[in-house]
Amino acid sequence: MNVSSPIPRPSIWRGKSPALADLGVLLDFVSDPALILDKVHGSILFVNSAFLTLSAYSITDLIGHPIQEFLQDPFEAALPPGEEPIVKFLRKHRPLLDLKVSVNPIDANGQWILCKFILVQREQQWNWHEVLLNGVL
Repeated sequence: MNVSSPIPRPSIWRGKSPALADLGVLLDFVSDPALILDKVHGSILFVNSAFLTLSAYSITDLIGHPIQEFLQDPFEAALPPGEEPIVKFLRKHRPLLDLKVSVNPIDANGQWILCKFILVQREQQWNWHEVLLNGVL
């Protein structure tokens, strides 16, 4: 994460959608594991550093690949508001991890989806530094 970059002010987007690149920059300011998904193609567009730590994959392993490659069961990005399904995430050379997924459209057309992941064992959003220290990952 580049902490020296200023956070773009939302007022600059009033009346228009932010560019996809803007969303990718903002994603790294999200402390929980998160990614931006292209709902039309089902492919991963951006991931944040917390998601890279959680998954143990490199950015090139994830970007452009279908989200389904990393999930044990089928996943539908078009969920009713407030629904947080539990998915089994396939991590690289590590055991499966049960995660709740919070899904929110982030553009006017609903093509780009923000997926935020919550560790089920803790039943709350997790601090990935603490999880690393406790040996869950």
